[in-house]
Amino acid sequence: MNKIIVATDGQLSELIDLAFSNNLPRILEFIQNAKPDQANLPEILNVQQAAEVLDLAPSTIYGLVNKSRLPYFKKGHKLRFKRSQLLEWINSGEKKTQSQIEQSVKISTKRPSKL
Repeated sequence: MNKIIVATDGQLSELIDLAFSNNLPRILEFIQNAKPDQANLPEILNVQQAAEVLDLAPSTIYGLVNKSRLPYFKKGHKLRFKRSQLLEWINSGEKKTQSQIEQSVKISTKRPSKL
């Protein structure tokens, strides 16, 4: 059951300080284990980085490559991926909403204007 606590600004500040001090090791561990910001990843990715972008296991990446279902290239004997192509690959699997389908039908059924 949730409780409502009424506190002054000073008491609230003490509660926040207490919460952080009691959980500081857990907070620091969370920050250290957090995934790197994907925006900072380079355009050319290795298997591990591609797995991070797609939120998949590296073994799944290898399986998709083996089935030629994921865009990749090889440099030497190493697999490489373009981040932009991986993001396009993700978006290509996006299902259209009913309104998007209706809009595309309206556009395709318009007759060209006569000049």
